[in-house]
Amino acid sequence: MKKFLSFLTVAFLVLSLNAQQFNNSGFETWVGNAPQGWNSLGYMGYNLCKVAKSTDAHSGNFAIEVAPQNFPPVLATIMGMEETFVVPGFLTNATIDMATLIQMFTSGTAGDVEMDMQTFANLLTDGLALTEQPTAITGYYNFVPVDAENSLFAILGLMVAEIEGQRQIVGIGYYSNEEIMVKSEGYQEFTMDLMNFAGTPATELIFLALVESEEIAVNFSSLFLDDVNVVYSSGVEALSFDNTLSVYPNPTSGDFRIEGVNDSRIVITNTLGQVVEQIEHYKGQNIRLNDKGVYFVRLDNGSVRKLIVE
Repeated sequence: MKKFLSFLTVAFLVLSLNAQQFNNSGFETWVGNAPQGWNSLGYMGYNLCKVAKSTDAHSGNFAIEVAPQNFPPVLATIMGMEETFVVPGFLTNATIDMATLIQMFTSGTAGDVEMDMQTFANLLTDGLALTEQPTAITGYYNFVPVDAENSLFAILGLMVAEIEGQRQIVGIGYYSNEEIMVKSEGYQEFTMDLMNFAGTPATELIFLALVESEEIAVNFSSLFLDDVNVVYSSGVEALSFDNTLSVYPNPTSGDFRIEGVNDSRIVITNTLGQVVEQIEHYKGQNIRLNDKGVYFVRLDNGSVRKLIVE
């Protein structure tokens, strides 16, 4: 189990009018204790890791918390296992072949570095159906580690297509705290580029979030996620997201300003690419957007910053 996340580590932009998005991308809709449109690890009625509704949201009312969990001792006894282990926190938009995955967990195969990404991807089906090619997955995370030096999380995107009758990975994206190893200190925005290395258009996109812990414990590190979206290239032009472009406050209730911009042309569009505001000579004045949503603030030099109105 210690190598379950490790093998995964080995292995801008205009939104299209008809671009597909993850179902329940803001984790606002729940059926009991389960987020609609998302799946985790469960077996024989037991939750094998923690996936919970959280009111500590980036936007809206809820976010999702993902964390490892000790394999249920009762279930271990039922299955005749001599010892238990830690199950990584796990979240996906795909359907999981739990029977096969449980066999890997209990046999130790899931922690074997010889298990490649394609073998793992074969256990995940019915991801986001694609008719256009995604270029990135964006969202917000808040990582709360119990032990920052030994707590890892990873967010992955798998682009899948059928080649010669076989489901094959044709692209991948990866985002992790492996080099950061620190607490998030509140929600942080992430952008995970998706790279198609096969040259074959993907027809399916699988999202994965994992949180690893190596030792059995009472408390585990948690990864909170919110506002997870897919970004597509329209083929018209690419936006260059500039994190140094200061738009504040962001998120905002409607009013905001742009810092360090003198006499620039400003164009603000929504996620459909529609222009909602345009200023020919911006001089630092207050701007107001009345409708809640995600917008893109663009300067005439091509710099773009995402803006959220709550």
